[in-house]
Amino acid sequence: VSWSSDSKSGAVERDKVFVGGLQAHHREDDVRKYFSYYGHIKNVHMKLNFCFVCFESESDVRKVLKDYDSHTIGEKWIEVRAFGRFSSAGPGVPIQKDRIFVGGLDKAHATPEKLRAHFEQYGPIAEVDLKNDRGFGFILFKSGSGVQLALWDHSKHFIDGRWVDTQPCVEKGKGKDGDKGDGKGKGDK
Repeated sequence: VSWSSDSKSGAVERDKVFVGGLQAHHREDDVRKYFSYYGHIKNVHMKLNFCFVCFESESDVRKVLKDYDSHTIGEKWIEVRAFGRFSSAGPGVPIQKDRIFVGGLDKAHATPEKLRAHFEQYGPIAEVDLKNDRGFGFILFKSGSGVQLALWDHSKHFIDGRWVDTQPCVEKGKGKDGDKGDGKGKGDK
């Protein structure tokens, strides 16, 4: 499968993050106060129990995602994700915090070593599970920050000279089609 540039364009808004797990009493001021540590905020769009935070700088977003495992407001952990239009999971869909799907691999040349070498730049890797005969694989990171940073760089993944698709892995039974997801990247049925 050859991926065109149209497949990857606009998938991730590099200046925005999704923030989930907010309490009903959390207000925009609470969110702004917390995230101002990372940089200048353009805007906050509040919803019930979640919000979107837009920063002026992509480097600020990178710092936020790097701290994925430690975000708390009012002593409660909040999940902060790269914001994008992923085919496997939209904002708020429960994802596996330490695992990504990688598709569009060259079946003839992809190796676990090449995947590890490429994705280690985002964080320590616990396991590479390559389904070479099918042209995809999974990367299990030792931390959620590796997942979020890899997803944030969605359009920048080239292995063996070709772009490969990265997707969050949805939690089993939580795919975008309801109970059809089996935990694999694209909500496989």
